[in-house]
Amino acid sequence: MRSNKLGIVFVVFFCSCLVLSGCSKREKISGLQQLNSKEFAIPTGTVTDQLVLSKLPNARFKYFNSVMDAALSVKAGKADAAAYDEPILKNIGFT
Repeated sequence: MRSNKLGIVFVVFFCSCLVLSGCSKREKISGLQQLNSKEFAIPTGTVTDQLVLSKLPNARFKYFNSVMDAALSVKAGKADAAAYDEPILKNIGFT
């Protein structure tokens, strides 16, 4: 379970970097608690939303068909952050 929580932190950091590189007017995220009450993009059919809620109980969600769609929604400003499992992201080359 600890690795899942660390994976979420990693993904939030990754997506925060996408936000910062794609949208200069957005808030800079420097800590996990800044994402409480923010909108997360996540792939449909995963437990990622439950993992995010375990750390950020006020998080809101938008569901996407793939990890890439979720990440791109952050870059496009349609969501504040994206979350997914770190081991799977490593497997598909996001790290």
